[in-house]
Amino acid sequence: MVKASRLAVQSDPNRPEPHYNLGVAYMDRGTYGEAIEEFHRAIALDSAAPLPRLGLGLAEIRDGNLEAGRSEIEIAAGLLKLIGASSAGRHALDKVKLGIPIFGAIVSKSAVARFTRTLGTLLA
Repeated sequence: MVKASRLAVQSDPNRPEPHYNLGVAYMDRGTYGEAIEEFHRAIALDSAAPLPRLGLGLAEIRDGNLEAGRSEIEIAAGLLKLIGASSAGRHALDKVKLGIPIFGAIVSKSAVARFTRTLGTLLA
């Protein structure tokens, strides 16, 4: 995964997404210092993106910097609240939630269950 992410960064170094993905790959490998560097690069390219901040926070915590990690996670949470304040932002967050492994399936099934429960109440 690291090799593919490095190629993506080389092919498009001015986009934050490849740097974020490389940071996640480094986190999976356990090289938190390199992950922190990539998350910082992603943040430099798009300071309003919450995922690189969240990744940076988790990497900092895993690297032993609890206070710096907590601070980055708080910033990411604030950015997510701002994004969720608009209709388009809520739609984008819903798409992200549905794309998360395991969690996406739970969100999808709970939405269907809520809908069918409401429909059953209306028809009764």
